[in-house]
Amino acid sequence: MEFRILGPLEIDGPVGPISIPAAKKRALLAALLLHPREVLSRERLIDELWGEAPPPTAVKALQTYVSELRTVLGDGTIVTRPPGYEIAVDPTAVDAGRFVASVQRARERAEAGDTVGALDGYEQALAIWRGPALVDVVLESFARNEAESLDQLRLEATTERIDLELALGRHRAVVGELKTLVAQHPLREGLCGQLMLALYGSGRQSEALEVFRELRDRLDRELGLAPGRKLHELQRAILNRDSALEVATRELPRASPPASDAPHARAHSPRRRLLSARRVAAVAVAAAAALAALWLGFDRGSVARSAVTSNSALVVDSHGDVGTEFHVGAAPAHALWSGAYLWTSNERDGTVSRVDAANRTVATVAVGRSPEGLAYADRQLWVANGGDGTIVAIDPTADKVVRTVHVGNGPLGLAGRGSRVWVANSVDGTLSTVDTRSGTVVRTIPLGPVPTSVAVSNDAVWVALAGSGEVAKLDRDGRRLLQTVNVGNDPSALAVVGSRVWVANTEDRTLSRIDSAGGVVDATLQVGGPPVGLAAGGGALWATTANGRLLRIDPRSARTLRATFLGGRPAAVAAVGQSAWVAMLATPSAHRGGTLRLETDDLSDCGCVDPLEPVTQTGWEVTDLLYDGLIAYRRVGGPAGAALVADLAQRVPRPSADGRTY
Repeated sequence: MEFRILGPLEIDGPVGPISIPAAKKRALLAALLLHPREVLSRERLIDELWGEAPPPTAVKALQTYVSELRTVLGDGTIVTRPPGYEIAVDPTAVDAGRFVASVQRARERAEAGDTVGALDGYEQALAIWRGPALVDVVLESFARNEAESLDQLRLEATTERIDLELALGRHRAVVGELKTLVAQHPLREGLCGQLMLALYGSGRQSEALEVFRELRDRLDRELGLAPGRKLHELQRAILNRDSALEVATRELPRASPPASDAPHARAHSPRRRLLSARRVAAVAVAAAAALAALWLGFDRGSVARSAVTSNSALVVDSHGDVGTEFHVGAAPAHALWSGAYLWTSNERDGTVSRVDAANRTVATVAVGRSPEGLAYADRQLWVANGGDGTIVAIDPTADKVVRTVHVGNGPLGLAGRGSRVWVANSVDGTLSTVDTRSGTVVRTIPLGPVPTSVAVSNDAVWVALAGSGEVAKLDRDGRRLLQTVNVGNDPSALAVVGSRVWVANTEDRTLSRIDSAGGVVDATLQVGGPPVGLAAGGGALWATTANGRLLRIDPRSARTLRATFLGGRPAAVAAVGQSAWVAMLATPSAHRGGTLRLETDDLSDCGCVDPLEPVTQTGWEVTDLLYDGLIAYRRVGGPAGAALVADLAQRVPRPSADGRTY
């Protein structure tokens, strides 16, 4: 039995096509086919079929649909496994599975240097498609998200195939296709770059430059952004008629039939394959070397990008393309999009930066020591100052602090709803509730060791407890603890998406998804590096990792849709529409040493200038100026005066429960 979802839903049974006219049953089957050999819970299926407001009879209706599908498809196709159902078919029995497997094989061929074979593989994979994915069930909310993911994979495979065409010098053959793709995705810089290269290779330099001008004007008009560095480099190369662009300008005979041919009908003479391979080899090698540095691979998130400027904020669209970059304060620790601005809290210099992307300006507001969490509530931006035990309110229209509220020690996480702001006091292990209208602390309750992040949903307040590997769920007003949920080690960030809460587990390099109704982790996603920031928006979850990656994740399927390597040290992330803003920390190379000269008339008081000995007469230690350590003491008065702070380390290590290890 074969199932097809890359187009209208179709089923080929042992004796011919199988029809399922009922819309809900088709939607249920599509949901199961998207996850072959995977158990989907009844709650999840009900949520995907009826959304947030299922009818009272949803459970019974789901059981009826499953029973009727079994009658049509045969026993053993859909099986009951706690806590739900599984479609027991091989992934390759679904055309989407065959497509993904075919693309992977094509990529492996390309990496092995088999350009012709890889191109043939991409064409066979793309020939599987019959139209937009899930086109006849796309009205279901889950189908829209899944269809977007599948269509995105199709576009990625198409652009990768075009990369190979360009490397083989087939510029004229792809111009028409690229023009259509650019019209469909007018803000995608990668496609515009491919079109520029194809036009230039076809002898149409002025048209290639016009593509750049149109994109630049479109980005400025619609987003207030400018084309990225890669596109500027390609434009300059075309303007200067760079010789590197000339190595792949001549057309060569195609080494495989057009994609419209049926895959089973493709036949190649061994001699023709050998001759074709020989003819393209020299051009392919030269083109790959010359063009890779200028363009090829620009559009794919899996390809490493050059490190961006340190201490900055930059925008990344849903395709992984990096746009405009703005300089902000030192060590931006958190980021928030609100009130048409991007805000970053800059831990090292005690400021908050307000980025106005439309007008290309950055304003700076001094707020206090070690600003951390950000929240927008009651038309004001609230900032947690971890160094002085306060939160402050900024008037966005005046760019100044208008209120200061003293909370607990080490305020770190912050979240707001209505006229309330909740603050996680990491040193005290407490949560404070602040009334934004009166500027007073309404209550403070104990939670547990090292609360780091706060998030609010419609019916609860959530707090990550890094010291215990748990997330605490409180009632809507944050008055009492309802339960704790075991997640991974060192939960450091939270994001709410619908009825689920996502948690970044830094030490485990995972994300956990909590079902807020059941209070259990229902999905865990490996992210390949320590996750440090989370944000939700535009139907997607965004995560940054300490090893330089930005991930775009489908929150429903818990799958990574795109991984973009930014380089540097991405920290916080904020979602806006279909894009994300990423705050970048300074790279280690930005920290530079210098020379200290000590001049005095009498060294008898200090004995010597050995940097390990204190200079008692001046009241400070030379070691403070000569050396940096991983951690240091905060030299201020008050309760926070003895606290350790990060110096060269990104943060202070946390002790184990027994206090013996870090």
